Amino acid sequence: MLNRARAVIRGQWRRHPPVSVIIKSYNHEKYVAKTIGSVLEQTFQDFQLVITDDGSTDATVKVIKGFSDPRIDFVALPLNQGLSNAMNVSLQRATGEFVAILNSDDYADPTRLERQFAYLTLNPATAAVFSEPRIIDEDGNERPPLPIFALPLSFRDFSVGTWLRQFFLGGNCLCAPSAMIRASAYRAAGAYDRHITNLQDLDMWIRMLGCGELHVLPDRLTSFRIRANNENLSAPRRDTQLRWPFEYAQILRRFLNLDERLLRGAFADAFASNALSPDLSVAQCLAELALVANTPSHVAFALETLFATARTDADFARLREVSGTVNVFSLHVETNRTL
Repeated sequence: MLNRARAVIRGQWRRHPPVSVIIKSYNHEKYVAKTIGSVLEQTFQDFQLVITDDGSTDATVKVIKGFSDPRIDFVALPLNQGLSNAMNVSLQRATGEFVAILNSDDYADPTRLERQFAYLTLNPATAAVFSEPRIIDEDGNERPPLPIFALPLSFRDFSVGTWLRQFFLGGNCLCAPSAMIRASAYRAAGAYDRHITNLQDLDMWIRMLGCGELHVLPDRLTSFRIRANNENLSAPRRDTQLRWPFEYAQILRRFLNLDERLLRGAFADAFASNALSPDLSVAQCLAELALVANTPSHVAFALETLFATARTDADFARLREVSGTVNVFSLHVETNRTL
């Protein structure tokens, strides 16, 4: 398979490495050597390794500088500015046709680049290929799989419509450090949004769906470390639990910018099963569907969308009804009583 894949892009193969591996590091002195070593030991060796340290305060930078491989492009940022900025800085230096993501506390299976490079080369309609990660603990011991990352393997297909429904109603279920992505898809989707701290991957996947399908391989090609004491950026700490609903509500607004025909096709069954009128705009249909989902993020999105799209008497009546029914701010509201 790899030889066939090489033949497809023979011209680019001769000009520069076809794969850029991106590692963002931050205070991972204990793990980053394992991460870098797992890339340097790949069965696929024609890559550029782009490493960006995001203002580490421990010995992470010293460990990285201990590697002298000429394929490494390393930049250390003076201050911590967040994952989105570190990704943007890294992507600006990536020259490969494909971009593989890896966290500095995770590591790659030796065949990961080979498998994903071959898949993307032979499947030009696919924008990005992922895998279910192998879950490891602080000390590298394998742990049970996380159901959220196994979920895509139960999907009936990986069509754009399937992903749109999942991302709108269920959120992200893709493991970013397992991904290899076409650089052209990144260029089309635009930069990571620095307004978003925790859900920047979900935001990117939604924008990237305009570039092609997202595919998930059944093989576990990346070991994803679950740190002790909720040290992962995505761990359910107080700050992340407060931030997630707000960021998700903002990200849901991305759907309003997508092609209307694409949305109506993706959500046709959901619109029909909820008896939504064909006279409603697709934005209003999404608002009504969000009300059924009934999470704080969805309710906030629904109210804002109904407010922004109200034009007719019926629209304004619906807005008054919904805004007087849902408790988006979790207020303690007194029941009606006689004074």
